[in-house]
Amino acid sequence: MTFLVLGLLAILTVALLVYPVINRAGSGAGAGIEVYRDQLDELERDQKSGLIDAEAAGSARREIERRLLREDAHRSRAAGTAKGSGRWFVPAVCVAVVALAVGLYADLGTPGLPDQPLLARMDAPAPEEGNELQPLITRAEARVNNEPFDLEGWVLLANTYAFADRYGDAANAMSEAVALDPNNASTLSALGEFVTLSRGGTVTPAARVAFSQALAIDPTEPVARYYEGVARAQDGDVSGALRVWQALLAESAPDAPWVEQLRLLIADAQAMGGDTGSLAGDDSLPSGPTQEDIEAAAEMTEDEQMEMIRGMVEGLALRLQDEPDNLEGWARLAQSYGILGEWRKARDAYDHALTLAPGDTGLLDALSNAVAGAVQAEPAVPEWAVSDMERVLAVLPGNPEALYFSGLAAAQKGDSALARERWSALRDLFVPNSVEHGQAQDLIDALP
Repeated sequence: MTFLVLGLLAILTVALLVYPVINRAGSGAGAGIEVYRDQLDELERDQKSGLIDAEAAGSARREIERRLLREDAHRSRAAGTAKGSGRWFVPAVCVAVVALAVGLYADLGTPGLPDQPLLARMDAPAPEEGNELQPLITRAEARVNNEPFDLEGWVLLANTYAFADRYGDAANAMSEAVALDPNNASTLSALGEFVTLSRGGTVTPAARVAFSQALAIDPTEPVARYYEGVARAQDGDVSGALRVWQALLAESAPDAPWVEQLRLLIADAQAMGGDTGSLAGDDSLPSGPTQEDIEAAAEMTEDEQMEMIRGMVEGLALRLQDEPDNLEGWARLAQSYGILGEWRKARDAYDHALTLAPGDTGLLDALSNAVAGAVQAEPAVPEWAVSDMERVLAVLPGNPEALYFSGLAAAQKGDSALARERWSALRDLFVPNSVEHGQAQDLIDALP
C-alpha cells in the first residue's frame, strides 16, 4: 500500500510541474497583449489631460506598439507549436522518468520491507570508530605527540589502550614510559602484564624480563609476583607457582583486587597436586630473603648489609652457571650487579641474556645503562663499549646513552662529523630550552 501511495504522489508532482508547460501557449501570451492595450489606452488619457506632450506620447506609443507586435508574433509561434507533438515532449519525458524509477525499484528494491522502529534505530550499536573510549584515546595520543617525554602521559595512554582491549598498543606505550623511568617497578610490571595479555595470557620471554626487572627493584611488587607464579605454572612447575601465589596472598590486603583471582589459582594448583613443601630444594630461581634474613639485616651495619647482598648475588651467579638457558635468572643477575655498581659484570650478564632473547628491547636498553656505568671509570670509551652501543642503536636508534657515548667515542677519535650526527640526534630527543637540550647543544658547539 505504501509503495502505491508513493507512486501516485510522484505522478501528481510531475503533473503539477508540467501543467504550466502545456498551458503556456494560451493564457500567457494573451495576458501580455491585454497589458500592452491597457498601456495604450492609458497613454491616450494622459495626452488628453495634458500630462504628456504630443512628441513624448508619440515616442511612447511607438515603443508600446512595437512590443505589442512582438508579443503577437510570439503567440502565433506558440500556437503553432501547440498544434504539433513538441508541446508534449517535456511532460512525456517526466512521465517516462517516473515510470522507469518505479520499475527499477519494483525489480531491485524491497517494497515489502517494513520500516525499522525508531526505538530499534536508537538502540543500534555504534560503529567501531564511535567507541566511547576513542575520544579519550585521541586526547591521550595528542598529549604524548605534543610532549613525548611526558611520563604520566604515556602511562595514561597505555592504560587507556588496555581499557579498550588494545594490549599490543598498550605494551608499546608502556615501553615508552619504561624508557623514561627504567627504575620504576610498577611501570615495568604493567609493561610485562600488557605484553602477556597481548599474547593471550602467555608470559613471554620479554614479559618475564620486565617482571624480573620490576622484582629486582621492588621484591614486593604484587603484579610481577602474580605473573611470576603464572610463568612457573606455564613451565610445569605447579608447586613453585603455588608457593609464589600463597606468599603473595598472605601479604595482600583482603580487599586487594587480585585476591579473588589468587584464591582461584591456588585452588586449581592444589587440585593439580601442587605442594609448597616440595620447593624446599628448588634452585630454578633464588628465593627471596626470609623474615629472619630481614630482621638480621636490620641490625647490620651498611658494610655488613652490602656483604650479605653480595653473598646472595654470588650464590645466584653460581647457580646460573648450571642454568645457561635461564633467561629470567640471567636478567635478574644483571639487575643485581647493577644495584651493586658492578657494571662490567652487569654488562656481561645482559650480554648472555641477549643470546637467549636477541633483539629484546628491554634487555638492550638495560645493556646500554650497564655499559654507560662501566665506561664512567674509563679514560676513553673502549672499543667493546662502542660495539655494544652500536648494537643498541641498531634496534633502538633513539637510545640516549648509546647516542651520547658513541658520539663521545667518535669525538675522541677526531671524527667530528659522526660525533655531530650522534649528538644532534641526542639533542633532538629533548624539548627545546630544556637543560638536556642545552647540554647536548653545548657538546655540538664544542666540536672542531
